[in-house]
Amino acid sequence: MNQWICFDFKDHRVVPKKYSIRSCDAPQNDFHPRNWVIEGSNDNNNWVALDQQSNCLYLNGPSYVHTFDICNPKNDEYRFLRMRSTGCDWKNLLYLCFNCIEFHGEFH
Repeated sequence: MNQWICFDFKDHRVVPKKYSIRSCDAPQNDFHPRNWVIEGSNDNNNWVALDQQSNCLYLNGPSYVHTFDICNPKNDEYRFLRMRSTGCDWKNLLYLCFNCIEFHGEFH
C-alpha cells in the first residue's frame, strides 16, 4: 500500500479549496477509489493532509463524479498536491484507479 499520484506545479503555487474525481468506467465494487488522503507540500518531503476519505461511497460506480472539500483555512499555498491511497479499493485490492481528478482553488 503506497499508491499515489503527485502533481508538481513547478514555479507556481496553488491554494486548494476543493477537488473533483471521476471514477473509471467499471461496474460497482470494482477498482474505484475507497480510501485516500489528499496532501500538499512545498518540498516533496513534508506533507500536510488536506482531506481524508475512508470507505467513500461517492465514487463506487461507473463514471461517478463527486466534489470534495479541502480543509485549508489559512489559504496555504502548495507546489505539490498528491492523492495517496490509504487502503483497499472497492474490489479489495491495492489499486489507485480513477478517470480524472481536478483541483479547484487559486493558481499563483
